Amino acid sequence: MNDTFCPIRSETRALDRLIKIAQADQYRIGPRKGTWALLVRDFNRDLTPAQLVVDPVLEPVDKVVWLILQHHARRAVTTLPRYPELARQANVTTCKTVSRAMAMLRCTRWLTICERNWGHRKRRRGNVYVLHATPFPVDDTMFLDPGYRDFVDLATRHGRKGIRAVARCVLAGWQDPSQSRPSG
Repeated sequence: MNDTFCPIRSETRALDRLIKIAQADQYRIGPRKGTWALLVRDFNRDLTPAQLVVDPVLEPVDKVVWLILQHHARRAVTTLPRYPELARQANVTTCKTVSRAMAMLRCTRWLTICERNWGHRKRRRGNVYVLHATPFPVDDTMFLDPGYRDFVDLATRHGRKGIRAVARCVLAGWQDPSQSRPSG
């Protein structure tokens, strides 16, 4: 990231408060068997963003996964279906495809992972995700997801060439502040 300080937007701070409230509500309900993930939507309209449809970086399956997440997040906060269910709904054969699409959406900031929850014995309990109507600003992403920089660094060594290329482009954008979005 460049050395100039960009203040975190008030909308992002409000979103952070919503996430904490939603997470507290989920804890009150109690842990479900296995893991869960919470999906928070940071926009109010149910329209498909035109920017998503024409995004040259995303593959069709990435867009379909985003649309399925949006469908599940009709309310502001919802529980995210597990990968096998997402794969079935996206009409793909493997959970790896869903995982790759989620990684691409996170790398391009259409999706932010805000918190990883761990239970006793260091077992993963679930994650909190935010789905965005446009790619989220880098500084706001790093506020909600302090591990984003490490994720992008790791993504430069991802098994899929497309994710590696996008991650390298994101890192290059941090060195060149005029480049805020990876291009295809």
